[in-house]
Amino acid sequence: MDQCPTCSVPLIRQQTAHGYVYVCPQCGGRAATLPVLRKSGASRQFLGDLWQRCRTEKVPRRRPCPLCTRPMAEVTLPGAWHTLTLDVCGRCALIWFDASEYEALPRAPEPEPVPVEATMSPEAREQLALYRVQQIGEQARRESFNDGPEQSWQWLPAILGLPVELDAPAVSRRPWATWALVALCVLTTVPLLLADVPIRDEIYQQWGFVPAEWARGGGATLLTSFLLHGGLFHLIGNMYFLMVFGDNVEDRLGRVAYLGLLAGGHLLGMLAQGLFGPDATVPCVGASAGIGGVIACYAIQFPQVRLGFMFRFHFLFRWFHLSAAWALVLFILMQAAGAYFQLRGFGAVSYLGHLGGLSVGLTLALVHRAQQRRDVDRAIGLESR
Repeated sequence: MDQCPTCSVPLIRQQTAHGYVYVCPQCGGRAATLPVLRKSGASRQFLGDLWQRCRTEKVPRRRPCPLCTRPMAEVTLPGAWHTLTLDVCGRCALIWFDASEYEALPRAPEPEPVPVEATMSPEAREQLALYRVQQIGEQARRESFNDGPEQSWQWLPAILGLPVELDAPAVSRRPWATWALVALCVLTTVPLLLADVPIRDEIYQQWGFVPAEWARGGGATLLTSFLLHGGLFHLIGNMYFLMVFGDNVEDRLGRVAYLGLLAGGHLLGMLAQGLFGPDATVPCVGASAGIGGVIACYAIQFPQVRLGFMFRFHFLFRWFHLSAAWALVLFILMQAAGAYFQLRGFGAVSYLGHLGGLSVGLTLALVHRAQQRRDVDRAIGLESR
């Protein structure tokens, strides 16, 4: 989150029992996503009507979204006490509440609590009270640190050491470009991994990017090296990052700019590998450089999205949360350290290529955000005349 759309001061992120909300310290306004509002008990009927009107009706669009800076739709609906006019971002699934509007949000009726304690003996009630005190203490120790993902399938990549999205941004369309690239990489690499080792090595040498022979086939290896991967885990890791982060970046940039980002990141990554890599005769394969650009663009466009990392020690599992922005800083430092050792001849990973792709992603994301802000300023200026 960046700034309050009303008074342009930085928003403060606050954690609630249902997720994060973002509060303006000056005017008291707040922003919350649809999943957080549903968990907090807001009326599903009200949220459904709000979402439908935001996306289907011609409504005024004035104030910028704190997340993507695009103009939000002004939707008017009856609230719990009075009529509410809320600002909704259909791209980010974000709702902005001015002061006192959040309290007027219609709530779903709560079920009557069952008085279990009334049927228990005094000794049992005492034991229950002690147990609840212990539970509160354990929850306080786990809060904001050991919260795992809501989707059970996300535990598998986390166990393998991969980050998971804890509050993924909503997308407005299917990521066909991302799915197509994943399919191409899988269909290209899997048959190769099933082939005999001599045949596999020959294909890597022929179709991988060899810096000393970069012009082979008219430069076709710059493309084919993106599709080839050196092993099953290399393929799984790259495709996981492309699927997790690529859908949101494709949705934000559009398919053409998204494919340009991947191509530019891969090309600059291969250039960095060719210019500074220690061995110009070793073929370089994989989509890591282009995906590095996607990761950088994701972190710039969605800096406050939480990513979860699992720390595992024997049978003890702990979660650690980082915002996408801080995760990007950590990722860049890791790649820089890897590049240092690569330049000294250690390891077989092209960290130089990763850094080349990251630089493209950072540049494109910053340019895109600046263009978004200009578009919003222009739209607001036209509406105010």
